[in-house]
Amino acid sequence: ERTRNEPGCLYYGFCYDGTTARCREGYRDAQALLAHLDNVGDLLEQAQAIATLERFEVFGAADQLEQLREPLAALNARFFVMAAGFRR
Repeated sequence: ERTRNEPGCLYYGFCYDGTTARCREGYRDAQALLAHLDNVGDLLEQAQAIATLERFEVFGAADQLEQLREPLAALNARFFVMAAGFRR
């Protein structure tokens, strides 16, 4: 519900396979992702009290990823630079 009001959020959703949940989300830029984490930080803490974060992957342009490396260090994020493709 909180994410619906984030102007930089492009998409956000959960998928489930048994007891495993996956969240896929997209943001306009690094600042939008950081704003999201500020917005839902307390909910993320609650989720981590009852679940294990297995993987946190971040995909994007190199300049945007550089802005996220330090703020996401505690989440042990893996970063992937977008090499080719297009956006609409």
